[in-house]
Amino acid sequence: MNMPRPADSYNYPVYLGTEEWARLQTYDERLAACRVPEYILKEMSTQAVIQALLESPLFPGLFLSYSSSIYRIGVDRILSEKINPYNELKTRSDAGKCLLGRVLLFDYATQDWPMLCISNMEICFAQDIFLNQLSETETKTAISITLHHDSIEYDTKSSDRISSWILIFNILKSVQYSPFMEYLNQYEDLEYFEDGIELAFKDIRFEGDGRYPYVVSTVYEHAKEYIKKTNTGIPKVSL
Repeated sequence: MNMPRPADSYNYPVYLGTEEWARLQTYDERLAACRVPEYILKEMSTQAVIQALLESPLFPGLFLSYSSSIYRIGVDRILSEKINPYNELKTRSDAGKCLLGRVLLFDYATQDWPMLCISNMEICFAQDIFLNQLSETETKTAISITLHHDSIEYDTKSSDRISSWILIFNILKSVQYSPFMEYLNQYEDLEYFEDGIELAFKDIRFEGDGRYPYVVSTVYEHAKEYIKKTNTGIPKVSL
């Protein structure tokens, strides 16, 4: 993650790929093994809580079984039920800033973490409870760095990039950016995009070079206009 592992990070008793994990016969047994004791969570730094979220054996494949229906089911509900460090993270007033700090450190070109972990991290960050903690400068920073990450050569029509699209979409909604909100209220395509992520899987209208679906292009154009309002650049976020 391009940063030292927090000193007070939690060490799970089992990890994916180990013999101990293979011995767990049921999902309930695995879920129990992945729960961090509450008294430990309360004493951990916010960055260590985020580390526990990322290192949970359940985290990489958390949304795979839900496919495009995760937003109808509710990301917050899925995370709350499956990974208890997420519940602790929601109690921290600096969680949004700390999550932004993590996103700023992602190196998409050389990262060793599974792409699923990065996508899940963006989906987690995209929740209102964290976005509402950000200042205007920090929201512009979050959009700028996400646009930069998405510009790196990936197959941007694939599900790998949906998390970035959703993150930018939710940031624009969280700040109630008026031109975007007016567009959102006017066009049915964006309503579908808001209800679920399945629209991004479809080969719907493409514009320009076809790099993004039409809806995503629209979201991105609004995002670029929003960050142009004040050219603050990308400030450093302390960890």
